[in-house]
Amino acid sequence: MKNYEVVDIELHIGGEDYEISLEGFYIEAMIKVGHADIEAFLQSKVESQGGWLKDVPIANQARCAIVQTLAER
Repeated sequence: MKNYEVVDIELHIGGEDYEISLEGFYIEAMIKVGHADIEAFLQSKVESQGGWLKDVPIANQARCAIVQTLAER
């Protein structure tokens, strides 16, 4: 099994800065399906839902958005 590094991603959404850590396999999978700019992808997803959900950790929301997109492929 391939080892993946954790990558820190900076997001700028609604005038706020966020830093999340994602495992590299999420990033590799998104690149394979044509979403090489993870920051722009996540920004678009969050803005389309009206912002981050208050009671759910931001990193979990990012992972869910990625997995949902991959499942739709």
